[in-house]
Amino acid sequence: MPEMTSRSPVIRSLAPTESWLVDIGIYVGYVVEVRGRLDVDALSAALESLRRAYPALAAHLRSVDECHMLVAPTGSLPGVSVLDGSPSDPLMGFDVDPGSVLSAVHVVRDGDRASVALLIHHAIADGHHGLAVLEAFWSSYTDIVQGGSPSLGTHGYPDAVEKILSDRGIGQFEYPDPPAESLQVSGADAAGDLPAFTSQVIRCDVDIAALLDLGHRTKLTLNALVSAALILTEANERQRPIHEIPYYITLDMRRRLTPPVETTAGTNVLSFVGFTATDDTDTDLIGLARAVAARLPEALEAENDIHQTATELRGFFDNLAMPSTPGSVFTTNWGAVPALRSPAGLTLDRFRAAVYNKIQNASVLTPTQAEAMHTYTIYSFNGKLTIEALISDPAQYESAQRKIAALKSTLSALPQV
Repeated sequence: MPEMTSRSPVIRSLAPTESWLVDIGIYVGYVVEVRGRLDVDALSAALESLRRAYPALAAHLRSVDECHMLVAPTGSLPGVSVLDGSPSDPLMGFDVDPGSVLSAVHVVRDGDRASVALLIHHAIADGHHGLAVLEAFWSSYTDIVQGGSPSLGTHGYPDAVEKILSDRGIGQFEYPDPPAESLQVSGADAAGDLPAFTSQVIRCDVDIAALLDLGHRTKLTLNALVSAALILTEANERQRPIHEIPYYITLDMRRRLTPPVETTAGTNVLSFVGFTATDDTDTDLIGLARAVAARLPEALEAENDIHQTATELRGFFDNLAMPSTPGSVFTTNWGAVPALRSPAGLTLDRFRAAVYNKIQNASVLTPTQAEAMHTYTIYSFNGKLTIEALISDPAQYESAQRKIAALKSTLSALPQV
């Protein structure tokens, strides 16, 4: 654990929306499956370039008296880790200490095939932020392999959504003053006996062109169509009516604020919109999608609610995980994964997400019912739409397999309208 000394200054204390992600120790993996010649030395150089350009990636966490802080690095940082194994298991053998660094690159290779995972602690980057960094990483790698120098610019430390809103006259927030160094060390410094685990992911890929064509003909967004398919799938799996399926959509607030927020200038700049069907909501894909699509404009009119939800992230998720809201469906839509550069001789075949948790606080291990919350990630890459079910409870595994198979069937046999 790096010491907090004059040579390792505290950058700032974390805001509440960031601190709870420290407790669950969550790193999000942005995994690219590649084929061809992979230059590990160039990967290492690209990671170094990335950490210079985005200094939060080189920082680490320190917790004193239950206050979590972002701390500047003090020396050498962990480099790229490489293991021989199946690229289908991209986090095989992976480990990272948030008290050492908040980013990592992990490679699992088998001959000329490999998975390359860029992992970033969720406390400093949501999915939209992470994808922008991923694009910069592969651009840097390509420049290095081709004999050039990366040109990533210099970025500041990102702000929490509380500070972003406060700076725009929405609420009042200042980062807490860091506590004295002599106080009781806690959290990330005292987590040695707590578990670390990788969440399982089950996915399906469908043709995005057919969905976009249906959306054009029905004047519906891709998000509305996929949301309707998810709600119908969950209802069928549980043998429940659709009005008993609480559904929540992630809302990226960056372009909805004035002035807008640059993608990597904020950590988790997110809010959430809820939708629950009524007794008279249409139960076919198109009718239900129209009902979902009508909800977003209504929610956006209630700006105060959107802003309040953004600053109460932990309470929002704690509520979803409790038996009081059983079976909630939570979706994160990353949109289109950026077109990633690669040098000649290396093909980027597929993108996927991964999640690694290194628990820092035993209080987050409180058991919850397996049916309490169902989590999906949605994105598109190389002409395919991908839906991934994230499984943190093994009791959900078989059900998730059935649901992903049903989703693929629904989205591959679209109605003719």
